[in-house]
Amino acid sequence: MCSGLPALGRPLSGASFVAGVAAGNGLSDAPCLRPGASAEPIERYFSDNAGPARMSVVGQLVSAAPLGVFAVSVVELAGRPGGVPPRCRQRVLLPGAR
Repeated sequence: MCSGLPALGRPLSGASFVAGVAAGNGLSDAPCLRPGASAEPIERYFSDNAGPARMSVVGQLVSAAPLGVFAVSVVELAGRPGGVPPRCRQRVLLPGAR
């Protein structure tokens, strides 16, 4: 079926996302931003902690690459004749389809 880098895409994506956010928060002098924070703490976080904030963003961007490889491999697998039952293929290619 699916092996190698495509099969590892999802776990690699999760690990790089967590590593980027953890490194950014670990190096930051400010507490982690909370959902719904007003503009002032957000501006202060990004101006006072530009380096750690950039590191967190880079980690999140790096995490998108293996997730993209995984998604492409799933679509390719779903498109193979006889590889996936038609009902499952529809769900993979058209998210939300029933």
